[in-house]
Amino acid sequence: RVLDGWDLPAKTSHTVTSATALRRELAESRHRGYAWNRHESEVGVMSVAAPIRDATGKTVAAISVAGPTERIGDFERELAQATMEAAAVISRRLGHRSASGAA
Repeated sequence: RVLDGWDLPAKTSHTVTSATALRRELAESRHRGYAWNRHESEVGVMSVAAPIRDATGKTVAAISVAGPTERIGDFERELAQATMEAAAVISRRLGHRSASGAA
């Protein structure tokens, strides 16, 4: 519902411009635990972001890392893992505990 009526203008040819596609991307990001931006905001730039949660489990912020594709493109998995780990550390400091006991 939040996306209904939103205009999603293309910044590059890679930008997600439909609410349906964005909902799909958001669902995939939730499942993975992080989100990627590959050339969507600017060609040649990539970023990864992970949610930061409070004691109630609510997402209250995010942490992201961005850089030129030519420098970070070969390290996608490592960058995603490091970003999720940093988000987990911050989340734990905010009192978050996952169902398994870890943030």
